[in-house]
Amino acid sequence: MKEDNNRSSNNESKWSNAQRILRKRWVLPAVYLVAAAGILSSVFYFQGQNLGTPLEQEGTEEPTNDFQLGFDPTDEEAVPVQSTTEVVALPTLDDSKAEIIGHFYDESASAEEQQASLVYYSNTYRMNKGVDFGATSEEGFDVIASLSGKVTKATQDSTLGNVVEVTHDDGFKTHYSSLATLSVEEGDTVNQGDKLGAAGRNVYNEQAGVHVHFEIRDSEGEALNPEDFFGEKLEQAKDSEDAEAEAEKETPAPEQGKDEDADKENADKEDDKEDADKSKDSDDNATDQDQSGLVPSESSNT
Repeated sequence: MKEDNNRSSNNESKWSNAQRILRKRWVLPAVYLVAAAGILSSVFYFQGQNLGTPLEQEGTEEPTNDFQLGFDPTDEEAVPVQSTTEVVALPTLDDSKAEIIGHFYDESASAEEQQASLVYYSNTYRMNKGVDFGATSEEGFDVIASLSGKVTKATQDSTLGNVVEVTHDDGFKTHYSSLATLSVEEGDTVNQGDKLGAAGRNVYNEQAGVHVHFEIRDSEGEALNPEDFFGEKLEQAKDSEDAEAEAEKETPAPEQGKDEDADKENADKEDDKEDADKSKDSDDNATDQDQSGLVPSESSNT
């Protein structure tokens, strides 16, 4: 009985001590912090078990084919808009019976060449903005894509005939008109050498007969001479053309006022020369009158 009383007294003493500790303000926050630290440690531990390949082993495995550079697993038949290795080709097959019959109008060409590059339509001579390939026989010929790209226009025009426009990298475009038939539709992707249609006739250039009109235009819509680009990469040829144009711009122009001064000086010299000639003629006439004995009549002075 005495031992039971002692045990009960000890329990009551321990409980009293615990109550005194819990009454202190810092106890409960400390307990919460310890519990939170334990929970976070457990979370980090279990996440670390699922990290996978150690850092020192990263990058040692070869990538799968589905993620190689440039490969699109959702479009296996995709083709580049324009291959960087492509050079501008003729819009006709090598064995086709076609030849150049109309040249690009070049402002720096001779007068004869410029005259040959005019197209007569609607009682007006117009500058040719491309190159015309004419058929050497009545059979005609197929028209092919000069470069790979996307067909952004494939339509029929009452004046130009069937027209195809293909857009390439950097906004360059190639135009094909006077087609008798179309083999592509707007939105199609074409490779270099794909058939676009067949050459035909149009109202705009009736004198050319069966032909195809071919143009190259830059991103700003400026017409370029296709003959300067055949066999060349489009970007490289354009860069070379831009460099030449820039060099012409950098040629120093005459200082303003110098030409005017020179012209004025030449005009003064001409005036002095004319005055001298008039004075000489007057002296010669006077000499002739003196020698002949003729004098002005008195009536002329009244």
